[in-house]
Amino acid sequence: MVPAGRGGKKSIWTKIYPGFTPGTIFLAGSQPLYDPQGKLAGVIGTDISLTNIQDFLTRNRVSSGSQTFVVERSGMLVASSGKETPFDMPANGEPLRLTMLQSKTPLIKATAEALKERSIALPQLQKQRFQFSRDRQNYLVQVMPFKLQDGLDWLIVVVVPEADVMARIKAGTNNTFLLCLSALVVVSLLNILISRWLIKPITAISRASQKITQGDFSRRLIEPRIRELAMLSNSFNHMSEEIERSRLQLEEYSRSLEQKVNDRTRELQAEIQFRQAAEEALKEANAALHRMAYMDGLTQIPNRRRFDEVLQQSWRQGFRDRQPISTILCDVDFFKRYNDHYGHLEGDRCLQSVASAINLVVRRPGDLAARYGGEEFVVVLPQTPIEGAMEVAQMIQVNVRALQLPHAESDVSDYVTLSLGVSCLVPEELMQPELLLIKADEALYLAKAKGRDRIMAI
Repeated sequence: MVPAGRGGKKSIWTKIYPGFTPGTIFLAGSQPLYDPQGKLAGVIGTDISLTNIQDFLTRNRVSSGSQTFVVERSGMLVASSGKETPFDMPANGEPLRLTMLQSKTPLIKATAEALKERSIALPQLQKQRFQFSRDRQNYLVQVMPFKLQDGLDWLIVVVVPEADVMARIKAGTNNTFLLCLSALVVVSLLNILISRWLIKPITAISRASQKITQGDFSRRLIEPRIRELAMLSNSFNHMSEEIERSRLQLEEYSRSLEQKVNDRTRELQAEIQFRQAAEEALKEANAALHRMAYMDGLTQIPNRRRFDEVLQQSWRQGFRDRQPISTILCDVDFFKRYNDHYGHLEGDRCLQSVASAINLVVRRPGDLAARYGGEEFVVVLPQTPIEGAMEVAQMIQVNVRALQLPHAESDVSDYVTLSLGVSCLVPEELMQPELLLIKADEALYLAKAKGRDRIMAI
């Protein structure tokens, strides 16, 4: 320890050293005391356990992923919020102080490397904020000087994951941490400046300070008779009240902010549900419009408009690929007589059944069966030669006959039958797709002329 009285009227601090108990570290300080005439009356000295600082930092971590540590201007570790001591204790030899770069705590070491990369010199550092990335996570760093007029000059480094800062309200958390750290510093200074013959008031202040570090802000000091100590006690009590008031304000602010976040979350959820419902309604409306535009209302198969579009697309595709296109034009035999005999309601049901029977045959993605008009139906078959189209027409004829819909007014059968005209073309440059329909209509006319209930091809 430095001899008492050396250094004038200033406090004297030793280097940090390990205690006899494993895991404990200390800092010794002494302060000369003078009487009113300026004569040296004595020297007060004490050993300050830095383990309390380390415990305090551990208990008051900003978040589970953060790290708070105190270093000297030389880069030597003083204390940290982890369980690491600032000494390396070899099996044989003197204890060695650890620098930030030598720390076994990954986050402290990463912070030291970030300071080094940015060429930040600790001896001249006053206040610094920066951020760095490690393991795909951003960290915010704040370095603050802690300097006393009596010679103690340290740096406090707080490293917090950016995600934790956003989640736990950075401003409130930092203020709470700084207030608690200030309380610890005040208690340490009080222990150094009090004289030895005032042991009882010193003990009272020490116990009160320990209660504060434990989170008990209700302890108040009895005012001593000595003026200086009375002022100190009053200041201490005022500080405790301010800390307690600040803590209560922070708690109230946190509750209020949490309530606002919950309210806003509920509003957003309601808005999302409303938008989802609106989107679903829009989808349903679009689907209904699509059905109205392209589906036949009676038979629920594509209408003439949809057929014309598909025919144009298939014609262009066939022209590019030099592939044949076939069409089948179908007409219900003697349908006017059927309507007159059975009524329009049964006539509609007949058309619905025939449409379903035709649609069952159309299986390929590019094929299409549509209502052409009245009792006529049409089928377009891309990339299909005349032989394939004839097979499809025969299957349509078989399906309709299998319905066995009675037709008392038919000249060719006791049941509803179809006449079918089949045409096939390979699109060429000067051809139009209407030619395919013209030939199918000619084939249908020929089927009717030969007695109906048959298939003709051109």
